[in-house]
Amino acid sequence: MSPLPWTLIMIFTMITLGLVSMMIHFYFKNMSDQNYKIKTNLFKIKW
Repeated sequence: MSPLPWTLIMIFTMITLGLVSMMIHFYFKNMSDQNYKIKTNLFKIKW
């Protein structure tokens, strides 16, 4: 049993986790940006 496949699996999982966390981060950032825009638009309409 060589350790090479395990290192490849570890690298692959780390890259996948990094990509997933980045996607989640950008998704929530976009959501909060949209909410902020909606709030500012409502504020402008009110005044």
